[in-house]
Amino acid sequence: LADLAEAMVKKAKTHQAAHELATLFFDSALKINPTHLRALVSYGRLLYNVQSNFAKAHRCFEAALSLDCNNIKALESLGDLLRVGGNGIDADHPQAIQLLERALSINPQSAIALESLATLYIDSVTLAKIKYDEAKKPNDSVLKAKTLFERLLKERPNNVAALSHLANMVHFGIGGVPKDEIAAAIYCKRILVLDPTNEFANIIKLDALQIDDH
Repeated sequence: LADLAEAMVKKAKTHQAAHELATLFFDSALKINPTHLRALVSYGRLLYNVQSNFAKAHRCFEAALSLDCNNIKALESLGDLLRVGGNGIDADHPQAIQLLERALSINPQSAIALESLATLYIDSVTLAKIKYDEAKKPNDSVLKAKTLFERLLKERPNNVAALSHLANMVHFGIGGVPKDEIAAAIYCKRILVLDPTNEFANIIKLDALQIDDH
């Protein structure tokens, strides 16, 4: 049943009927065997990423980690869920950091963990609504986010979110990151190839267009 459910999710990522049937299969599989690790993780990801049932997804990931505390997919997914929060689950950034760092200690190339942890760090600064002059002062969270986004680009060179955040950091020189208009322009050129309507990249696209391809 778990195999059938996983196959349905893979073949019909946007088909509601297939997801509903997959849910029934996962529920049935876990009634038969509540400790089916792969089913717990796959069902949790379906609940979180597709159905936005955070509470039930949280229970699945917790159960999976109680069986295997180093399950990389459960660590990535629960860490991201606790970063975001919502739908009955409070965000818990300290625990999210712990989970995502553990995922990266197991797999340093995990794109999911790199992006989630980097986003958590940069959001902790941008959501705090720090004044512009204060935002330019050295900030450990910004510097950590920069390192993580740079690592992410090595795994996912076309990740627009990472390119955008890095362009923003070097364009404005926030968090102690040295201001570098040339680097910002290069990032923006790469963004515009992938997303020609990207708002931030278009703001400084004149600079970007003057930089030769690298």
